[in-house]
Order: sequence, then structure tokens, then C-alpha cells
Amino acid sequence: MKRIISFTAALCLIFSLLSGAAWASGEASGRSAQPELTEYGAVDMTRWQYNEANDVYWQVGVSYCAEPADAGYENLGIYVPGAYMTGTPNGNGMYTCAVNEAGTAAGFTSATAPIVFPVNTPGHSAQSAPTGYVSGSAKYTAAGFVYVSAGCRGKDVGAPAGVVDLKAAIRYIRANLDVLPGCGDRIVPFGMSGGGSQTAVLGATGDSELYTPYLDAIGAADASDAVAAAMCWCPITGLDSAGEGYEWSMGVTRADLDAEFQSYSDALALSMNGVDASFAWTWNAGHGSNTPLNTTQNGVIDAMMAKYAK
Repeated sequence: MKRIISFTAALCLIFSLLSGAAWASGEASGRSAQPELTEYGAVDMTRWQYNEANDVYWQVGVSYCAEPADAGYENLGIYVPGAYMTGTPNGNGMYTCAVNEAGTAAGFTSATAPIVFPVNTPGHSAQSAPTGYVSGSAKYTAAGFVYVSAGCRGKDVGAPAGVVDLKAAIRYIRANLDVLPGCGDRIVPFGMSGGGSQTAVLGATGDSELYTPYLDAIGAADASDAVAAAMCWCPITGLDSAGEGYEWSMGVTRADLDAEFQSYSDALALSMNGVDASFAWTWNAGHGSNTPLNTTQNGVIDAMMAKYAK
């Protein structure tokens, strides 16, 4: 247990230094049209490309489920520190690679390297699969991480499609660790906002039977989708109270609402704050005489402050 906690704490520090913002899945350099997708199965170790500037082997268009609902999204790219593999040129711009068990990068080996999954799904939108080398992956591979960018479906097709696809991608990578570098006990998704919430779900629902029918429907690999940790920046998880929460924190900053909409905003804010608008409350914390707390804009602000001044 101590080893797991120590690893997670260290990884949190590394992510904080690397990311600054969790959505940094990175832009692709040399991005092209949708690459030819592989047939579902073991990773084709003859299809690697090499980025010499960053010493990274990579490949894209890797299908991660046998019966995709949307093959354009349900594929992934893998970016591996060059030290973890030995590559032989094929003569066609690609390389045939094998794991280099003696290789090390930033203190990790090919067997101990964390595997990180960016979840860049703002507002729970779809995430496009990479079509080329992702330049934003360089800081992660330089830190010794294996970087996996998986496409996934979005809110336009409904929940839980995005999480299901990401789980399938995690299962696929774990099922292929006999030929890929990386540690199956150190898989970590990370994301912000909508991506943060889906990352949180990935962390909380590893191997949950609730997802089995959905994973079976797309032909996901028979492997675990549990993760070691989940890095969730400002996750959008309270959708049932998001409207109230927004008005509670930001509604009072708007001055362009007509009376009707202002009343809606105030009512939502007061509802979130737990203050019944039908009662008159007072607050005095050394800032002047008692002030009635009511449904006016200033009353909303006072209601917020009163709750935390008790």
C-alpha cells in the first residue's frame, strides 16, 4: 500500500510539473488525413515510425476494439521513448520494433514505465484519434512515460460511450503488454473539465460490471480496465446541480439580465446555497450593521457569505 501511495504522490508531482493544464494532450505536427486503420488484434510491431528529434517510436491508426461503433474515433496512437525499443528500418519509412528490456528513460525501464492517457473531451465532447506525431507528447515521453492517445465518441451519441471507448483502449493496451513497453499497474488517465469528469469515472469504475454490456458490444479486449490513479483537473461531475452552482458562483457578476431572468438566477443561487428565499436572514461579522438577506442581488452575495461565516 505504501508503495502505491508513494508512486501516486510522485506521479501527481510529475504531472503538475509537466502539464500545468490537464487538457494538454498536445497538437499533432505533420498531421495528415485519417491513417489506414489496423485490423483489431495484437499491435503490429512492423508499423512503427520514428521521431528522431525527440527519440520516440510511434504509430497511429491502431484499432482497439473488434466491433467498433465508430471506427473513425475508436482507434489510438502510441508514443514510446526510444530507449524502450530497438527498431530496424523496413525500407518504407517504418520500423519493426521489439522491446529493449535494458533500456531506461528518466529512471524508468521498459517494464516499469507509467502509461498515460490524455482525456481531452471538453464539455464531454468526442476526442479525435491522432493522425500523426503528437508534439505535446514529447514532455511526457521525455519523462519516461509511454503516451497513449485514444479517440473516443462524445456526448452527441450519449453516455456512457466516451468512457466505454476509453476503457476499451485501456484494456487493449494492457492486453498487448507482452509486446509493448509499459507497466500495467501504472496506467493513469488525465483530463480537465469534461475530460476531468470522464477521467474521474475511469478512476472510480475500474472493472465495473455496469460497463460490461457496452464493452462487449464493441468487442473490447478481455482485460482489466482498472487504473492506478486518475489526474482530474476541475472535473465536471455535478451535472444535476450545475445550473445552481454556476449562478451561486458567477450569477452575481452579470448586469445584463432582465427582471425575469434575474429572478431565475437569484433563485438558483439561493437554492444552491441552501438559504430559503422566503425567510429574512441577517448577517453581521464586523462589517457594519445587520443586513437583510433577501432575493436581491446583494442579498445573494450576503447569503453566500453568511453560510461560511457561521
